[in-house]
Amino acid sequence: MPGIRALNRITLEARDYAESRSSKLRRAIASVLGHRVTDSGGQEDFLLSLRGALLSSKEEIALAITEDTGKPVAASRAEISAANDLLHGDLGRIRTVSSDTPGEGEHDGSHPSCDGVAVVYPDRWCPILSFVERVIPSVISRKLTVVSPDKEAFTAILRLLDYPDPEVKEKAGLVTSLFAARGKTEMLLENLVVSDILFSGPEDNLTAFRKNKGYPSVAAEFGEGFSVVVTADASLDSCARTIASLFLDYSRSPFRRPATVLVESGAEEYLKNRLIEEIDKLEAGDPLSGKSAVGTVQDPQRAKEVAASIATRKNKTLDLLDWRGFEKNIFYPALIGNVQDPKALGEISNLPVLRLQVIRSIEDAFQQVMQSGNLMFSSVWSEDPYLEELSRDTLQVSSIFFNTLPLKLPESWTNPLCNQNIVQGPKALLASMMRNKSVIHGS
Repeated sequence: MPGIRALNRITLEARDYAESRSSKLRRAIASVLGHRVTDSGGQEDFLLSLRGALLSSKEEIALAITEDTGKPVAASRAEISAANDLLHGDLGRIRTVSSDTPGEGEHDGSHPSCDGVAVVYPDRWCPILSFVERVIPSVISRKLTVVSPDKEAFTAILRLLDYPDPEVKEKAGLVTSLFAARGKTEMLLENLVVSDILFSGPEDNLTAFRKNKGYPSVAAEFGEGFSVVVTADASLDSCARTIASLFLDYSRSPFRRPATVLVESGAEEYLKNRLIEEIDKLEAGDPLSGKSAVGTVQDPQRAKEVAASIATRKNKTLDLLDWRGFEKNIFYPALIGNVQDPKALGEISNLPVLRLQVIRSIEDAFQQVMQSGNLMFSSVWSEDPYLEELSRDTLQVSSIFFNTLPLKLPESWTNPLCNQNIVQGPKALLASMMRNKSVIHGS
């Protein structure tokens, strides 16, 4: 039977897993759909058991995350804390949404049924947090939830899902699908109407989903990377500290990279020097060291190729401002300036590379952010209060900050570039899923 070969990012030893048996998965899915979800206790019991596991086995699961991803164990612990906060703090609020938003399986006071099929794809860089973010609305909205972990990050998800009782998982409507290729899970579900897909990824992932004839035209939230707009009057010291911290925050989604700082002309030299100072303060090395901010890479061969490409293009088609290189599977944080070859930016995606770009005006910066149509995060650093209002109304991305303050965004809006309805936040996500509209939710 085909297997899955993963890699321990600390020891670089291979680990083998057996793929799921399709016949067994089909029986599990049929069982969930057969008994349907007859009460809400299964969902709540399951989510509570996840929280209990994250509390009682934090170190074991944090180590599994680090083995899967290579990121520092401190970031893995922070990821678990964020997942626990979500389960603890948002669960009550999400339950309220659930009770206020009737599912279509509720008729004449009868018990709720299993309302649709949701596919949950945890990402490979933040497997536990992304899993919890997606499984809460899926389970609460009474979907058959098919979890398909990334082949590069099985260990942490499997250890977490070992804790809940199998009967509790079945009552909650959860089935785990383990395959080396994502397409096998989709083939398994080809005869079912998939109502929701929850994933992290760029626009090409979304396009691939939409091409599948089983998924109709969809509403979506998706994106990758972040952009920071910095005006000449901004607090550049505070800005540099925040950017360095955000840029290397491995406890959250890696799709904050590729990362670009758009700085107004006149402030670039000071900000460049301060960014170098802040980035160089951060240690890179042993992922098990509590002091490391950057651990090992997930794909050493690809990182080696990117490192060679950067070295070749240095001062030719790529302005390298600060970088300590790549060695022993550690890609040290890099700061780059002007890039003449756009392909170079695609190569550095998901590696700790920060791009500093000088812009002629704030209008140019905002235009560049809006034209991306695919950003997850943006922030604006300025002392001009007018730009706060402009940022909120104009930069329609998944998350926006003005200096250090988050801006409140509408829960749903239309991205004019891709003409897609964007669903934001757990309340809107849950409400959308409970209306049983076919939706792809990325993050």
